[in-house]
Amino acid sequence: MKKIISSALTIILVGCTVLLMTSVSASISDTGAFAADTPSSSGMVLMSGPAALNVALNGSSGNQSNSFITSSSQPWYKARVENISSCKYIVTITKGSPTGVVQKSYEVNAGTQSTIRMDSTGGPGARYVNVTSSGGYPLQGTLSVSIASTEAELKRVMR
Repeated sequence: MKKIISSALTIILVGCTVLLMTSVSASISDTGAFAADTPSSSGMVLMSGPAALNVALNGSSGNQSNSFITSSSQPWYKARVENISSCKYIVTITKGSPTGVVQKSYEVNAGTQSTIRMDSTGGPGARYVNVTSSGGYPLQGTLSVSIASTEAELKRVMR
């Protein structure tokens, strides 16, 4: 059984006159995987794979771990960390648990964002994105993870 999903997105920022309106239609299977994407009238494709994770970074103790699952059919993932705080973040991606084998480690400076693309090195399964602020200051920002079947598919995912 397939379901058709249609949605519209409107973003208005107060103080900045920014208005973004677009719509996306997609066919989704019972497993939750996107079967196809339909670009909006502007030609933008918002998502070419399911959003595995989209959370606020708000760890009051200066650290936060969030997990997502990769599979053999969707081994590629893209993690995007937006840091809106005034301190640097250290991001690690681990396999199996928050303290598991580190697959990637990088820094995100205050007021910036960073996106990385990776495959499921070491096989499919649980991955953890661990974000820690320098000095233990509370986290402020967002974490988004998208998964896909190929690297090319990830490159089409906007953000």
